[in-house]
Amino acid sequence: MLPLSMNLSTIKNFATLSVIGLFSGLLVSLSHQHMNTVPAPSSSSACDSTRLMVSWDDPDRSGTNIRSTPGGTVVGVLYQKSFPDGCCFEVVEHQNGWFRIHGKILTPEKDYSIKGGKGWVHKSVISVGTTNYGNETLYLRNKNNENGIVVAVIQSAVTGLRILDICGTWVNVSYQKTSGWISQDHLCGIPWTTCN
Repeated sequence: MLPLSMNLSTIKNFATLSVIGLFSGLLVSLSHQHMNTVPAPSSSSACDSTRLMVSWDDPDRSGTNIRSTPGGTVVGVLYQKSFPDGCCFEVVEHQNGWFRIHGKILTPEKDYSIKGGKGWVHKSVISVGTTNYGNETLYLRNKNNENGIVVAVIQSAVTGLRILDICGTWVNVSYQKTSGWISQDHLCGIPWTTCN
C-alpha cells in the first residue's frame, strides 16, 4: 500500500504504477495483479450537517423517483403535472451524489408528506438559485470558506445551479462549466419566492 504522504509527482515516478480510475479516492495498481486504494485526503475542517432548501428541477419530465436509500427502492414519484408551479424540500444529508429529503414537499398551495417522512433524490434533480437580485456580485471559491480563491463571479441572479456537495453552511455548485463553493446565505431553493 502506498503511504498517504506520497504526492502526485512522487507517484508519477513509479514506472510500474498505473492509474486505474477514481472512486472514493485514487485507485492505483502496483502490478497488474494487485490493486490498492489510497483514500482521498481528508478535509482540513470537518463538515457539519446542514439544512438546505432546494428546488425540484428535473429535466426528465417522465417523473422523479424518491428512494428509500441512495439508489434504493422507489418510495414515491414526483410528476410535473402534479406540481405545475414547482416544489421544494429541505435536504439534510448527502452521500455519493444522493441527498436525503427531510420533512414535507412544499408547493405554493399545499404541503405534501413523504412516505416515512424522508427519502433520497439524486443531485441531478435538485437545484438552487442565487439571491443577488440587486446585481450584487457573488463569488464561487475553490474552498468552503471566505479565504478560498475565487474561481467564478456571478453578477446577476441565476437559477438552476446544480448542487455537487454541502459542507456546513457552504454549498458546492456548478455554474457555467465551473464548480465552486458559495455560502448558503446567498442561495434560494424556493422557486416562487426571492428568499429575501
